[in-house]
Amino acid sequence: MTKNILPKSAQYLLLITLFFCVNSSQANIVSLQVSKNITSTAEYLTGDADKPLLIIIHGFLQTREFSTVKRLSEALHENGFPILAPTLSLGISNRVQSIPCESIQLHSLNDDTDEIDKWVNWATRQGHKKIILIGHSSGSVNISAYLARGNHPAVIKSILISLTFFASDQSMAFETKEQAEFATDMISRGDNGLHNFSLQFCKDYVTTAENFLSYYNWSREQVLTGITTDSTQKHIILGSADDRISEQWINKLKQTTDHVIIIRGANHFFDQAHEFDLLESVENILSEY
Repeated sequence: MTKNILPKSAQYLLLITLFFCVNSSQANIVSLQVSKNITSTAEYLTGDADKPLLIIIHGFLQTREFSTVKRLSEALHENGFPILAPTLSLGISNRVQSIPCESIQLHSLNDDTDEIDKWVNWATRQGHKKIILIGHSSGSVNISAYLARGNHPAVIKSILISLTFFASDQSMAFETKEQAEFATDMISRGDNGLHNFSLQFCKDYVTTAENFLSYYNWSREQVLTGITTDSTQKHIILGSADDRISEQWINKLKQTTDHVIIIRGANHFFDQAHEFDLLESVENILSEY
């Protein structure tokens, strides 16, 4: 019998090296020019060739590294699904960090929608013939807006997690009707300058009137209209303890689609034990693939 001549420390180092080589062959950071001066990036994880690509969109001002999105990406990839997890640029080239509320915000919901469209087209050029969109929080609103304006035929389904809306009357959101009226007046006066609005969890949100309204206009009614505009199947997953979502909103969604899942006790982020409930729900939706 041949004796192993490598010391244990060298064996351990070799295993670690092999581990990272295998994983680096699966994961790749890819770049996409989304406008003249802006590049967006995404983590691209290859998977089983017969499974649809999952494109996962993060929430408001966040990145693909946000915990809810990251956990889901990793777990679904372990199940064999190819994953594309972009960080939407939000007007910043190669953005890697979440954007503080107090920063000057030079992006619109229309920009977000354009980027989703560009990533879908990028994915089809890589050979992916079936795509499922998954969004968390306002990422689900971004997906709703994308689907409402006409999606790529490769997009066959969407999973909207913690689906919310703007122009909110919930305690966790700060935008107001008065701000929307002021923004509308700014536009009518030809004022394209910056102004301090409020949006979602940001009390101070400095942007243009047009950019502010691009988000604000995706109200409760607009989101409900958006998710019924196209024919792709949509599944909605909500937490019963989500303080950003009211019982009235849940009932409205149930009236709109039969595919609403309520996870009891889960909050907006499905953290702690509820991350497993979220994963199980998503896996059940994807079980046919």
